[in-house]
Amino acid sequence: QSNSTSGAVVTFTDITELRAVQEKLQRERNLLRILIDHTPDLIYLKDDLSRYLLVNKSLAHFVNRNPQELIGRTVFDLYETEFAKQFQQDDEAVLKTGQALIDIERSGHNLQGEAIIFKTTKVPWKAEDGSVIGIVGISRDITQLKILEAQSLALEAEQQRVYAMQAFINDFSHDFRTPLSIINSSTYLLHKVTDAQKREVHLERIEEQSKRLLGFLNDFMEMAQLDNEDIVLEDVRFEFNSLITQVVQDFSASATLKQIDLEWIPADQPIYIRGNSAYLSRAVLNLVQNAINYTPSGGSISIQTARVDEQMMLTITDTGVGISESDLPHVFERFYRADKARSTSTGGTGLGLSIARKIIEGHQGTIHLESQVGVGTTARVTLPLAHTAAT
Repeated sequence: QSNSTSGAVVTFTDITELRAVQEKLQRERNLLRILIDHTPDLIYLKDDLSRYLLVNKSLAHFVNRNPQELIGRTVFDLYETEFAKQFQQDDEAVLKTGQALIDIERSGHNLQGEAIIFKTTKVPWKAEDGSVIGIVGISRDITQLKILEAQSLALEAEQQRVYAMQAFINDFSHDFRTPLSIINSSTYLLHKVTDAQKREVHLERIEEQSKRLLGFLNDFMEMAQLDNEDIVLEDVRFEFNSLITQVVQDFSASATLKQIDLEWIPADQPIYIRGNSAYLSRAVLNLVQNAINYTPSGGSISIQTARVDEQMMLTITDTGVGISESDLPHVFERFYRADKARSTSTGGTGLGLSIARKIIEGHQGTIHLESQVGVGTTARVTLPLAHTAAT
């Protein structure tokens, strides 16, 4: 019996299309790798233990390492500990929740101690069964961008400061010149006239304008003091209605002289707050002074206090000239004054409301104005109530 092979069966498979697909995939992978390696962003792939499986050249260059040196390492090998902890926490959040983190900012230092800021997106890498097996991340170094943004904001603030100062100089070159001119002319006439009654008129004008100039200087000095030091919140508990009563008494003569009805409606129970009564008195004085200045003869001003939840509310309502809708957003800005308020009799520094807001907010309070031209203005101030007795 013969076991010799008498023939063979040969099969041929056409793999031309398969080879073409493989070559196409390889070209696409090469192209993708070129794009990944040459993008300035830091691109990486991590496993479920946050170890690097793949990094692009930008990441390796950023940490001054060879790409192969980073495989198997973690962020703790690349950045200082506190900075690395931020990245680790983000990794753990993505691995645990399976949710992407988009454009989160993290700041810290590299191993050389240089400050850096990253904007990072991390996306979960999932297996076919949906389980999270790693992280795909892309980070961008935005340190210089943040520096430029800060410089831009600082430049804008400086430009606004210069603009405000120029506006201030332009405004007050007029406002200081006016009382000085009145003083000079009255002084000149005082030397010329011999009539006692006329001399008295000139003396009164000199005194009035001198007080006005002194008021300007006092406002400047007070604003500078508030800027240069924190408001001293004395641990003193006092009754707020008593403070308002004193303010009303201080302005009663001015209101009577101008034929303004000044009404004071205190809360039906004592209102105790804690803070610096001298500062708060000045804030209220400024608000009432504004109301009197811009309320014409025959008008009225109502001052009222009330308890609202755990707050004290002070409401000052006048029937004055009002503030236009365009001016209202700016009235708390330093040196800002509506044109209608600029006169030799009432024009101030434009600091009164700024000082009031600075003091009130320094006491954890709020101030808000509502106004309508030709109808009047309402100022509302809230301050937290004191809960413990004074010691």
